[in-house]
Amino acid sequence: MVATFRDLLQLDVEPKMASAMGGGVARQKDICGALNGGMVVVGALCGRNDPKVDNNKTTKVAKDFYKKFEAELGSTNCAKLTSNVEWGTPQHRAYCDGLICKTAVILAGVLNQVPEN
Repeated sequence: MVATFRDLLQLDVEPKMASAMGGGVARQKDICGALNGGMVVVGALCGRNDPKVDNNKTTKVAKDFYKKFEAELGSTNCAKLTSNVEWGTPQHRAYCDGLICKTAVILAGVLNQVPEN
């Protein structure tokens, strides 16, 4: 997610920032790593560097992305999203790759709705 959007949008982020998010955060099967990676992209595009600056735009975009992800995929939880495949198998990797693609489409749709300031 991070590398794809970095390349597409020329973002100043490194994919390694999201490395620990895979497998539902450190393979704990919690919040989906693709969703988390998308949040890194949202922060890179809409976030702030100064905590005194208003963060409402970032929060709105992140919430929209989260809600659309959950509505379209049925859950934000890695264990639930991957309950139909055996972990560590090629089928698991392929299934997650498909989720990553779907997540990218969801994120792109949300980002396309964000007004430019």
